[in-house]
Amino acid sequence: MLSETRRLTRAGIRPVNIFDLDATIFDAGGRHKQIMAEYLRTRKERFPGALAKVLAWKTDELPYEIDAMFEDLGIRSSEDRKEAKHFWVKRFFSNDYLHHDLPIAGAIAYLKALERAGSVIVYLTGRNDAQLRSGSTRVLEQVGFPMAPGTGVLLMNPTKGLRDSAFKGGEEVRGRIQALGTVVGIFDNEPGNVNELQKSFPDAMTVFLDTNHSPGAPPVDRGIPWIKNFRWAWIDGARARSSR
Repeated sequence: MLSETRRLTRAGIRPVNIFDLDATIFDAGGRHKQIMAEYLRTRKERFPGALAKVLAWKTDELPYEIDAMFEDLGIRSSEDRKEAKHFWVKRFFSNDYLHHDLPIAGAIAYLKALERAGSVIVYLTGRNDAQLRSGSTRVLEQVGFPMAPGTGVLLMNPTKGLRDSAFKGGEEVRGRIQALGTVVGIFDNEPGNVNELQKSFPDAMTVFLDTNHSPGAPPVDRGIPWIKNFRWAWIDGARARSSR
């Protein structure tokens, strides 16, 4: 991506690189960990040993589904799960907890290198616009991702309940991104999203982040490279393995 970004910049063409947020440039495990620790600190007798388990969590190894986390912590009855999920939802989809997310390894350095090479950085996320824009913007700026006017563009899902792949693969999003320049690279952790985005921008290099994704997702289309983090991205795909 870097070499193509530089080439387009030298040719007077504005390059664009697209990144999802959750499980692509951010690990949301820290948010899960903080919320569940808060929940369990006042319920130690009810769920013995669960708080210690949460505090020992490796954030990049957590399951995608919250019910799997509850099972691991011994939160099993329907009443307990209903209470825990209400507590979790209220905080997880809140601006107040986004700062617990941690950047994926190598992501800040890689995006800054693209910025220096002349790229517009588009953050294309399924996070709800009205609900999470202020916190998302603040955390992107605080940790050091490119957010200068004209360089960092945050596109968020405007409609609750609209599937990520429908939002990201929609005509409105495609038109807004095409108006910014020529798309060079696309990075996302959801197989359905990378497949849709590859169709929307067939001349770009779409890359699958093999971190964490929804269960039951379709297979990643053939020819789309996989990476584990952005330390793998520096050789312009040379180390990325193709999907099978």
